[in-house]
Amino acid sequence: MNEKTDDRGVFDCSLSGEYLIMANSFSLTKKNLFDLSYQTIDSIFSDDEMKQQLRQMWKDEKLLLLQN
Repeated sequence: MNEKTDDRGVFDCSLSGEYLIMANSFSLTKKNLFDLSYQTIDSIFSDDEMKQQLRQMWKDEKLLLLQN
């Protein structure tokens, strides 16, 4: 599963709203949602260096996010 919202104006939705729908529909935990968002880094239109920076940011934030 990989969630992306490319054009909020056309689809009248937000990425956070889509994650909320997924969480409720599939009984996803915070960890599940975090892992799904982490996986989307592979799909962005950017170079490998930027993707690696984003992966590190996600890893740095994961402990803070999941301890609440």
